[in-house]
Amino acid sequence: MKRISYWLYRLSYRLKAYLVRRFTRAGVFLLILLVFAAILGVETKLSMVFQVFTFIVFLLLIAFLLSLRMRGDFDFQRHLPRFATAGMPFQYNISIQNHSGRRYDKLNLIDEFEDTSLTYREFLQLKPSSPFPKTSRRRKSGWSRWLDLLGRKQGAPKEPQKHVDLQPNEVKDLRLEMLPLRRGRIRLSGISVARPDPLGLCYARHFKQVQQSILVLPKRYSIPPIQMPGGRKHHSGGMALTTSVGESEEFVSLREYRPGDPLRKFHWKSWAKIGKPIVKEYQEEFFVRHVLILDTFVSENQTEAFEEAISLAASFACTVQTQESLLDLIFVGLEVYCFTAGRGLGQTDKILEVLADVQPCDTKPFDALFSTVMSKAAYCSGSICIFASWDEQRQKLVQLLRQLDIPVFVFVILKPDDTTNPDPGPLSDVADNFHVLRAGEIDMGLAQI
Repeated sequence: MKRISYWLYRLSYRLKAYLVRRFTRAGVFLLILLVFAAILGVETKLSMVFQVFTFIVFLLLIAFLLSLRMRGDFDFQRHLPRFATAGMPFQYNISIQNHSGRRYDKLNLIDEFEDTSLTYREFLQLKPSSPFPKTSRRRKSGWSRWLDLLGRKQGAPKEPQKHVDLQPNEVKDLRLEMLPLRRGRIRLSGISVARPDPLGLCYARHFKQVQQSILVLPKRYSIPPIQMPGGRKHHSGGMALTTSVGESEEFVSLREYRPGDPLRKFHWKSWAKIGKPIVKEYQEEFFVRHVLILDTFVSENQTEAFEEAISLAASFACTVQTQESLLDLIFVGLEVYCFTAGRGLGQTDKILEVLADVQPCDTKPFDALFSTVMSKAAYCSGSICIFASWDEQRQKLVQLLRQLDIPVFVFVILKPDDTTNPDPGPLSDVADNFHVLRAGEIDMGLAQI
């Protein structure tokens, strides 16, 4: 029965999409009358309804033939921004050029998405706890939830449209707006223009394939002034080591030679200039470096909590951009990944790009995190852990960090309907470093910290 429902929804949606693209409202109304006329006019000897049926067929046929002769010659160019942010509308430009010598009025330009039909597995997830926005979690009909999930899959609720009038050989720039519903990539297949025929029943359409995509970054929250744990630590190799490119120290000045100075520190140009040995003086670097651990080990019913965890991680990644500290983002995907941002490294955008494509991990155990986290412990000033649950494995990781004298700041993101109050466990003695947030109420939770 569920599979039958799935195919009915899918066929209904495709039929509706075809009618909207090919017929005006008047044309759709005539199609509905055509169906009723066909049903009521079966017995031609008992009623004259069949004449209505014939008349409607004639009108639609004429409108369809007229629309075939009205297709123009247009060229398009889309100008997308580099990034967008989930939940925040953005604007972009489309240039349209009329290559014909005819004037076109009442053209409807449509920026079309790639085909994103729902699979049967996704259809089975059509339930109130699926990853819809908080305002959409109320009970809806199956059709409404189908449209919600389809909109989230394609990335936006509807295709951007704009009405335009074109003079012969005119080029016009149009400003369109789109509202991203989720992080990730929104893929656009092409641009079409539609113009109604003289009868106002059918659309003449001109489509051109212009494949592009835009990366939607996770939404971010305003992080309150949080006293981050840990202080400055010595980093052998300085900033060069933070990017894993050799070892170096920060150059400070030149000075005279002292017995025991290594040959590699000689400044040969200065020696040649003043006639006595001159060496370069360096200074070891001390700075704050935090590890941000993102929990990607979630189940299907934790989708909302997972998305909020990614948004919180993105918020911390943006916050360190203005602080004198480094942030190592660690998470598990197909392998264990570690990205560094902060102190002018210029990689905050890169971390946001990575977070935009992060997916739940179901191929590795949670303890795959342990070795990478422990490798950062020697120079880690403190750690921030963002978990989607609070169980023995996660508590074990926190306990290991504390045994290494690394301050830990933990955020546990729970499902909206989860009313449990997790015990801090290893953080019982520093409960101020343990915070429970609920999906859909992250802003409120952060404001109370």
